[in-house]
Amino acid sequence: MALRKCPICQASVKLENLERHVANVHPGMKVSLNLSTEEQRAIETQRRTRRVGFHLKQSTVVVAVVLVLAVAGIAVAWPYLPRLGASGSMHIHPHLQITLDGVDRPVPANIGIDPAMWNDHSLDQYNSQGSPMAPLHTHDAAGTVHVESTVTRDFTLAEFFRVWGQPLNGRQVWDHPAEAGHAIWLVVDGQRVDPSTVVVFQDQMHIQVVCGPL
Repeated sequence: MALRKCPICQASVKLENLERHVANVHPGMKVSLNLSTEEQRAIETQRRTRRVGFHLKQSTVVVAVVLVLAVAGIAVAWPYLPRLGASGSMHIHPHLQITLDGVDRPVPANIGIDPAMWNDHSLDQYNSQGSPMAPLHTHDAAGTVHVESTVTRDFTLAEFFRVWGQPLNGRQVWDHPAEAGHAIWLVVDGQRVDPSTVVVFQDQMHIQVVCGPL
């Protein structure tokens, strides 16, 4: 775009910016810019091209950001999403917390994966063929129990402890026996229940196993 001199201060300004220059630098001064029809058409064409280019670039960036965030979100959430397969398979994630005499004990990682913590194989029939994991297992010590089965059925807290090879009853939980004057109970989604209660795993259920004073 060609340069034009400001009719007031004689500064060289791009033709497309001349009107803005006069309005900003010389406010309140009325002056005729004497722009030809061809110059006015060129200014409008230039402005229109800039607007279109800006919107295209902005929309491209927005779409790219949304796609990246969506892919990242799916990648992070995928292991924790409850889902049913075409054959009726299931994958849910209850949460288990163990509190012994007021102290939270992390549920170990690799229950149902590490052979030392995969003691009961009665549920192996529900594994995918060649799976290196029990249908009830943990990947880390965050307390998330992965329930992954080729069929949809009721899996229970008691079955998880059997896979783990640890006791859960009114006298002992894990390696911790209840001392005199202490008891063992469960808190399932905020409701206290007896440890003999059959607790069926549900997705996002929170189960707390507690041993403490009566």
